[in-house]
Amino acid sequence: YLYKYQFIDRQKLPKGKDAVFGSLLHDTLEHVYAKRPAYPTLSEALSFFEKEWERKEANSFFPSDLDAQVHFKEGLRIIKDYYAKADFEHTNVVALEKLFEVPIQDPATDETHLLTGRIDRVDKINGGIEVIDYKTNRSLKSKKQVAQDLQLSIYHLGVASLWPDLAGQYDIH
Repeated sequence: YLYKYQFIDRQKLPKGKDAVFGSLLHDTLEHVYAKRPAYPTLSEALSFFEKEWERKEANSFFPSDLDAQVHFKEGLRIIKDYYAKADFEHTNVVALEKLFEVPIQDPATDETHLLTGRIDRVDKINGGIEVIDYKTNRSLKSKKQVAQDLQLSIYHLGVASLWPDLAGQYDIH
């Protein structure tokens, strides 16, 4: 029923607090990198986050005012930490929110399906590229987990379709 509701009836599921929180941070980073090479200051990025929080009425997605307040402060902390570690001067952004389409052939039926996706950010590094996918989890995946990650495998297909000359020339880190 959920599949029918979402994909056949084309109805949107209500967003949960984690999705709203992640989207707000994602939107903030997209805003930061979209302004390149004149990246916004930390103060401007924090202000953007705060305005988006209010515009999207983020408080309404949390079960309590306290929970909303904790997440809001956590969002500000994440942005501050990001700015403390980011090396904007040496970042060479190739694409933001890059859409890709990959035709996939089903050998059993000979049907072709179109796999589509969107990569948060692609940077040029050392003669290759780096795919950046924004996440709000606190822990990083191990190299083994990354190598087995379905989403990253799909990104690999997307990158190979967008930049075929780079296919096979990069490593997963």
